[in-house]
Amino acid sequence: MAERSLRCVVLDRVYDLWSDAHAQRLFQNLVDLKRVGFGKEYGYGVLPVDTLDLTSTHFAIVDERQEGMVPLMAARMTTLDRARLFNTAFPALQLCALAAAPYHGSAVQQLIDRCTAEGRKLTYWGLWTIHPEARADRELATYLANSLGGIGHLLARDGGVTDQVMGATLRFKVDRVGRAWGFEPLLLDGAPLPPLEVAHLLGEPVLLMHQRQPSEAARELMDSMQDLWEKRLVLAPEGRISDDPPPGAKVNVRADGGAELHAPAATSSYLPSVLYARDRYGAIPEVPVGQNVDYLKALMAIVGADGAISANEWLAIQELVRKLGMHEKVLQELRRFDWRHADLAAHLQPLGAGTGRRMLYDAARIAYEEGLSEHRQTAIHSAAGQLDIPHEVVDSILALVRDEADIGAIRAAELFPERGVAAHSVSDEGHIVVGSNLLQMLSSSDRARLFALGRPQVVEAHAEVVRQGSAGDCLFVIEEGELAVVRCLPGDDEEVLVTAPAGSLLGELAVLDGGARTASLRALRRSVLRVIELSAFEALTLHGGDTGHRILKAVAASVHDRLVTTRRLAASGVAQEDVAPAVGTTLAWNAASGSVIDVLRMLPAFGAVRAAEWKEMLPQLRVAPIERGSEIVLPEPEHPAILLVLRGALTPWLGDSSGPEATTPSIAPGGVVEYAAALGFAGEPRRWRARSPTQLLRLDAGLFDPRNGAAARLLYGLSRDLATTLRRTTGLSMHFRMAHFRMAWVRPS
Repeated sequence: MAERSLRCVVLDRVYDLWSDAHAQRLFQNLVDLKRVGFGKEYGYGVLPVDTLDLTSTHFAIVDERQEGMVPLMAARMTTLDRARLFNTAFPALQLCALAAAPYHGSAVQQLIDRCTAEGRKLTYWGLWTIHPEARADRELATYLANSLGGIGHLLARDGGVTDQVMGATLRFKVDRVGRAWGFEPLLLDGAPLPPLEVAHLLGEPVLLMHQRQPSEAARELMDSMQDLWEKRLVLAPEGRISDDPPPGAKVNVRADGGAELHAPAATSSYLPSVLYARDRYGAIPEVPVGQNVDYLKALMAIVGADGAISANEWLAIQELVRKLGMHEKVLQELRRFDWRHADLAAHLQPLGAGTGRRMLYDAARIAYEEGLSEHRQTAIHSAAGQLDIPHEVVDSILALVRDEADIGAIRAAELFPERGVAAHSVSDEGHIVVGSNLLQMLSSSDRARLFALGRPQVVEAHAEVVRQGSAGDCLFVIEEGELAVVRCLPGDDEEVLVTAPAGSLLGELAVLDGGARTASLRALRRSVLRVIELSAFEALTLHGGDTGHRILKAVAASVHDRLVTTRRLAASGVAQEDVAPAVGTTLAWNAASGSVIDVLRMLPAFGAVRAAEWKEMLPQLRVAPIERGSEIVLPEPEHPAILLVLRGALTPWLGDSSGPEATTPSIAPGGVVEYAAALGFAGEPRRWRARSPTQLLRLDAGLFDPRNGAAARLLYGLSRDLATTLRRTTGLSMHFRMAHFRMAWVRPS
């Protein structure tokens, strides 16, 4: 790093310092830094300056050796209290409005409401940039990036901030930096939201993130910047940073405590995850604990208004009970509840209009599963009348439910082939790469949630989307058009394995196992895709509750389907006939000891499972030793479970014990050898031989139930292992096919 004299400078509320020449000059330099920095990345026409710059707090690192304290790095912080003082929108809400993303706005408003109710101080970080010349010096650029984290957190700490929101630009990997500092994706009703497209940054994908406490890494940055912070120069009214008005100022604050920002209309880019908007800004009100039972009984009376509650509707009600965090005793009470003769008015009376809106939304959503009949609509309007909810609000709720169920906003007829798009034939080879249409395995609401994770990408005809062999860091959903899945083997011409129509999901294998793409994707005509980043996919599947679990289970089932096809194709090139396996060695299962956890924590596939979770699951784990050369048959009919190899290795063996089954790879330590119970189907009996002294671990199938806190991470680990196994099995299949072709080519006629 070249010789410089760096200093931290804080400029607060330049609006109140307009007559201060030093403040004016520094503010001019900060604006110039943003103009140059953002201009380099986005070109002319992007304005990184707005009225909030006059009222917010700026912090910068300047080089005092240059005349006029030229800033090398700068960022802006705006507290919620400051936005209210100046009757401006909180920046995170403004960002959501400009992106036409009302459900992100709902999540921000929920956070604002919680912070206000609990007396917590909320702030927003934004418009961070480093001077292009400073970026050219890698050492200096690293220091300036670290100073952002260190100085920013020190500024927040000294200002009494408890909660922070930031907009993380994915292109610059700011989301990864944010996670290291303790930020997590913003949640709406417990589910992580996808990136939004920032209009004033030309549609740049930005992930809204929230931090409640700085991470250990952030605290280390604070310590490293402490000396720089203590020597800071502060330009602020009366020399201190404050959200209070100047002494003697006449303040006209709105009665609601801040500027109101109305939700923009929903667009096709962002389908709801859980979705009725209350008046102020789209947030779904929480159901007070004391109203839960009346809430559910009123809902059942409405859903059953035409005389029946179907099995699917009852399952949806049970899921709602779990979502509300209610005890099993409540379900028992609901089973006994006579909803046909219920006094609806008595159950509506405790709810009030706010909770009633959500109840009507949930009732309509569940009822729509079997058709929103006239009786049910009449019951909804009647309940709304008793809750003093206007008819136009009820009509909006019903319209929203219809839009969600039909997924009309994303042209469902094109996106989901089973709704009328002609079926496409797929060869065995194409089925290995693409598998069955995973989207068809999901419900409409789950597909909408998965689809909402993506950002749009338009590709012209004949354009290559990804190349075979490239890293897999995202999935693709085809919204419009067609893609050719193309593979090239060494020495061969390109081969089109399959034409993937609108509604197909592609690329999950490389995302799961972190390997290279097994094929290229090329647009056959102009196509519109949804690109789902790995981080967004992991956030949904690992932290998305029941929806994430169902999506992940469908992904695992899809990979299993491809694995079965691959084995069948490989077997066609091998002169082996397998038979049903005879009984093998009986396994002696024993309770697992604590030392097993140390082994499990080293397994890459299950790296997301925490040590504390393994410890909690220990009573449900069993181990069994297998002597070298012993043969076993799995699954065990009396113990349907998930089995993985802890030590040693297992080789698939022909059912008649005549030799190895060449079409399936051996299972090494950490590999799953039996998994059918986790996916809810019966496993196919298969014989295995221990290549060395081996130890198996048995996980009860109940551990993969979504009610287990670690279920999502276990299922994600299983999916990763299946993806790795599929990749290895595909390699064997290709090897046997090529060998079979060479033998046929040299064989005399």
